[in-house]
Amino acid sequence: MTKKVKSVAFNVDDPIERQMYDYASNNKYFSTYVKRLIQRDMENGQKVSSPGPGRAGGIGNG
Repeated sequence: MTKKVKSVAFNVDDPIERQMYDYASNNKYFSTYVKRLIQRDMENGQKVSSPGPGRAGGIGNG
């Protein structure tokens, strides 16, 4: 079985990203959680949007 790994970086000095990091850290199965979020976005036709100032990336409607 071939696996590919994608890292997720959180800027814990940014209050919003710190909240996301804390929330994600409480999830025992982080990889499965992220995959299900991606699956839900794909099923809903969500597109990746341009990141806002100071953001590494984002998911949005456009």
